Amino acid sequence: MKRTLNVKDFPSLQHALDAAVYGELYFPPGDYVIESTLRLSPYTKLFSDTYNRARLVLAPGFSPSNPLAIGYQVSGVEVDSLVFSGGSNKERVTELASFFLCKGIKITNSMVENTTHIGLAFGGCVDVSITNSKFSHCGRPAPTAVSSPAVWIDKIGDVISRNISVRNNIFYRNNWSAIYLMADDSEFINNYCENNGESTVFSAHGNFIRIEDNRIYRSFRNHISGAGLELGGNFYQVRNNYISYCAADGIALSNSKNSFIENNICFNNGQDIDNPGSANFSGIGMAAVVSDCSDNYIVNNRCFDDQVSPTQAHGIFLYSANPETVLIRRAIIANNNVFSNKTDGIRNHQNAAVDSFSSIYRNIGRDGRSV
Repeated sequence: MKRTLNVKDFPSLQHALDAAVYGELYFPPGDYVIESTLRLSPYTKLFSDTYNRARLVLAPGFSPSNPLAIGYQVSGVEVDSLVFSGGSNKERVTELASFFLCKGIKITNSMVENTTHIGLAFGGCVDVSITNSKFSHCGRPAPTAVSSPAVWIDKIGDVISRNISVRNNIFYRNNWSAIYLMADDSEFINNYCENNGESTVFSAHGNFIRIEDNRIYRSFRNHISGAGLELGGNFYQVRNNYISYCAADGIALSNSKNSFIENNICFNNGQDIDNPGSANFSGIGMAAVVSDCSDNYIVNNRCFDDQVSPTQAHGIFLYSANPETVLIRRAIIANNNVFSNKTDGIRNHQNAAVDSFSSIYRNIGRDGRSV
């Protein structure tokens, strides 16, 4: 049986963390002002009351380049029912909490809030679970080229993050993306995302990622883009997502291969009408930019616009940056219901897609005719 310690029994939080290795550390409800970075210990559960969480808040004047907490090469850390808050600190240049080269990290029933940079960062981590938590008001508020999603997951050096599970969370009013998910064998499932900046889910690379059953409402452009899902890796399974009122595409694939995009509802996207690219913002966009976008399945999706003044230009838009060198090849684009979009149902721009349309399973408009 794990022993349970109380932070109130120690002269400082760091003393309590050091003593709690292979045990549990209880935080009674209240605010804990953090004046220096906390070093997390392996195989430790940090927890508070489920409905009255303890809040770890950065002290005024806390160094903007230091995290509130850091785990480096530790395993088995669990965080349950705690709040990580940036407090009144402005102009932060690093994440609130860092996990680098860690394994078996669990974040549940917790909150990450009020920081002008990344909320949680995971670099080169394996077996991470983030569930039933809320991320709000993270990221840089002004347009900037420096990315600052609520959750950042990527490799460190050559060490790839793997087996990341992000389920049943709320991402609300973050100034940048809800999540940067650059990992292998991972999932983003059943999350509610509203009013997040840039693309709600950004995945520039990664393999075998499931993105399913999410509700994504209003992505807005902070600096570059504002898609619901912006995907550039391979072997995605994107299913049963409900994506609406995003600044750019509902789902945007670039250079991706061997992915399934099916049973998604994408409507009333393309809200950033002042963007030069707005003429082609679509429910689903697929692009070959630096390499072929090939062997993808775009099937059984509904892409439409029911606004009085439609903003979603196309149901599905297919694009090549240079048709002489890169194309969309061997896609299956079939049985999609695309209607009432601003311009057309499906646009194969400059014949970017070859060997990609099914003559058996048609793509249909509202009247049941092929498009």
